[in-house]
Parts: sequence; structure tokens; C-alpha cells
Amino acid sequence: MEEHFLNDRLSLDATVFRSRYRDLIVTLGGSLASLSQYSADNLANARAEGTELSGRFRPFSWLSLSGNYTWLETKVLSLDGGSGLVEQYYTLGQPLFRRPKHSGAFVATFHRGRLDANVVGNARGRTLDVEPNLGAAGGAFNNPGYRVVGVNLNYRVRGNVTFYVNVHNVFNRRYEEIFGYPAPLVNLVAGVKWNLSRAR
Repeated sequence: MEEHFLNDRLSLDATVFRSRYRDLIVTLGGSLASLSQYSADNLANARAEGTELSGRFRPFSWLSLSGNYTWLETKVLSLDGGSGLVEQYYTLGQPLFRRPKHSGAFVATFHRGRLDANVVGNARGRTLDVEPNLGAAGGAFNNPGYRVVGVNLNYRVRGNVTFYVNVHNVFNRRYEEIFGYPAPLVNLVAGVKWNLSRAR
């Protein structure tokens, strides 16, 4: 569902979804060996459902704001032919790995003359994850959520030449998008862009 207000300066969007995943590959053995004649088969199932909300607001010609939020609920379901049985190292109803229940982002864009600037933010709630060396066999771990902000500056010098500076993780947050792999602390990338098309 999408609605526009204030002569299209404000737009709001909402999406509700429910997905069922079937025929996922699972390795069989032990108590699961009787479910198939093969050592691995397409018997696993999972479900994901939630809501996505987003909005855009342009109060002035030089300023644009946008943001989005997602609520997500995921579950491991029973294997085909095995009521209540799931793959080894998983539990029935367990959230899927690396699927945050809460996540969102925002972008604020400014434009003045030859200067364009963006402030970008991302937020993610905690996730269930695995130890990178051992996988699911090493157990499940809670990977804490994080909030990170970046700033991007673009200045068109002349013609098709633009200088840019991107600052990532402005507030120097320590976090791991994937458990066991720390994200870079505050860092800066600068350079020159040359557009082959004719400048407007």
C-alpha cells in the first residue's frame, strides 16, 4: 500500500509479506536416516513473515529525507515426513541464522549548487549466528545489534570532474555484521570521479 501527501512531497509505503520455503537441502543421519534413502535430501522447511514500512519526504528542493523499517519473524519448521524433527544442531521454531527481527535505515540528502551531501544510517537488531570456524556444529550465538552512520560528500569542480569523500562508521562503533568478523572502525575514502557523459 502506498499513499502520497502534500502534493507528492511526502510518500508512505507499507508492505506485509509471508513466505514459506520448501525443499531446502538437509543432511540426514542418525534418527533422520529413515526419512530418505539418500544422505542428503530436499526435506527442510522454513517460514518468514513480517512488515516493511518506508517513507520519503522532500520539504525543500535542496533537502530529501527517506527511511525504512522492517519487522521480520523467521522459524525453522519440521522436516518433510518427520513431525517435530529438524536438522541436527537446529531446534523447532528457532529463528533462521542472520535474520534480524528489527532493521532499518535512513538517508538525508542535501544539494546546494555544486555540492551534494548524504547522511546515511543503518540499524539492525540482534541476530542468531554461528561460530565462523565451526558452523552450526559449534552452537548458536547471539550477535548484538548495531547502529552505524556514514557521511558522503560530492563536489563537482567543473565539467564532468567531481571530488568525493566518504566517511564510514562516523562514530567509530565496534560491531560485527557477521559473527566473528569485526567491521572496520571509522574510515575514509576519497577520490575523483570523471563522468564520461556530458555534464548538465
